[in-house]
Amino acid sequence: MTGNDAKLGAEFLLAEFNAIQQRAIQIEQSKSSSVNFYLVIVAATIAGMPGLLSFVPRDAIRVVLIATFTFIFIIGLLTLEHSVNQAINIIRLYRRAGKIRRYFLDQANDIQAYLPFEASDAFPRINLPDSLSYRGAEVTVFTINIASVVIRTSDGLLAGRQRLPKGLRSG
Repeated sequence: MTGNDAKLGAEFLLAEFNAIQQRAIQIEQSKSSSVNFYLVIVAATIAGMPGLLSFVPRDAIRVVLIATFTFIFIIGLLTLEHSVNQAINIIRLYRRAGKIRRYFLDQANDIQAYLPFEASDAFPRINLPDSLSYRGAEVTVFTINIASVVIRTSDGLLAGRQRLPKGLRSG
């Protein structure tokens, strides 16, 4: 490889590196926006429930509540899937950036002390069960989904308890 080819290759890799970093930032912002949108939907739905329930016949309140929490749960599942997929895409981009760092480190070993991140494409690892416990957005959506399921399930259990003959009811 001639000196001119090496210079052109280095310039290309620097441009690629900058494009990768910008794309990772855009994906992170998109992920954050979708989680924020989900939180607004949850808050608006819960805030609007008292007003909506005041117009619903008493015997239909349970159906409206179950439908509402089912809606929140489904939107939450979609948001969680989107968020995890975006996190995986970000990790893939960071790995590609690591490959570029590795190229420059191979060309000039004396820069290793100045590299702020790993010069490898093996990190960060994609290990969802462990990484989900440390990520804020995914845990928030997951918690709201669990709350939706618990509310829907407990409502069903309460409805079933009320239909039991008086002698079989506890309390």
